[in-house]
Amino acid sequence: MSSLLPPNLFDLPSHEHTAYESCLNLEASDLWDLSSEPAAMYRFSPQVAARVLGYALIYHPGSSMVMAREMSGCGDNAEFMAGLRYLYVMGVIRMFKGSVLAQPESPPDSIDIAALEFVAIHRKDSERCSGSQLRLQVLARDNYRYILSGNADAASLRNGLTTIDLAAGERKADMELCYIFKMTGDEEQGYIGGGLTEAARRKLGWASSAAIVLERLASISLVQDIHEAENTFTISPNLHGPWDQLQISLHPIASEEDDSSNMYEIHTYPPSENAQYGLPYRTTNTLPSRRYLVLHDACAKIAYLSGAGEVMERLFWDVGDARVFAEDGGGIGVF
Repeated sequence: MSSLLPPNLFDLPSHEHTAYESCLNLEASDLWDLSSEPAAMYRFSPQVAARVLGYALIYHPGSSMVMAREMSGCGDNAEFMAGLRYLYVMGVIRMFKGSVLAQPESPPDSIDIAALEFVAIHRKDSERCSGSQLRLQVLARDNYRYILSGNADAASLRNGLTTIDLAAGERKADMELCYIFKMTGDEEQGYIGGGLTEAARRKLGWASSAAIVLERLASISLVQDIHEAENTFTISPNLHGPWDQLQISLHPIASEEDDSSNMYEIHTYPPSENAQYGLPYRTTNTLPSRRYLVLHDACAKIAYLSGAGEVMERLFWDVGDARVFAEDGGGIGVF
């Protein structure tokens, strides 16, 4: 699905209004001018590129001023706008859809409950959990239930860590650990600019890595956070794939600035498919980092409404091929 950008509702005068007008102008374009050089950033049509940036202005969490200033800096230059769209996809959206981190080892059949409580209470924030500790810590935080479906973890039931309320509709299921961000910035270091034209690379010279793009556009650093419990939650295997493909997200009900809120609506893309997944429409469990979930929710909406999904998957595969080529002794500038 791809939805036309709505009319410009940003106040005049403002960076947001100017930037959104550039998106509307780009959306009205027919084709890219490819007379300069081919590049991966042109894989998206002008319409899809415009919608990625336009919907990013509308849904990007927090202040839209950062995105607006970057777009305004491009003026109405279609080449620079295409480059900025490429950076948003590769440096922000892709971080939710990249290489899946290895699942931490399964907890033993018999769990020392006292030891589990000690780990959950006394572990310092600066200490990184082992795989099994992280799994146990996240299970305890999530009340041994999956935050999307509410089903109880089968292993925790066997170990006596929780009970199940069949009358309330609870069921048991196997558990997987799901990471919100799927890769560190270091995994993409040096490759973020490979799909830009030379002119766009000069214009957007600050974008030397995916981590820098994410920090500049979303004010989130992944250097130490990705293996922490705040980037992790429990999920049943049948929902893991749809979550990673941005087909399910958690939409905050309270204001974005209220980090203490744990109330979310469960959104699907296409909309209103909760029943097909066996999902409720709301969850109020204590969850991982709200900032991460809010950005994941925004990226799911942007990818769906812009129609970028299919091209995005092909682009990610191509970038992976280019990386292998570079590691085998070829050049990074494949695109």
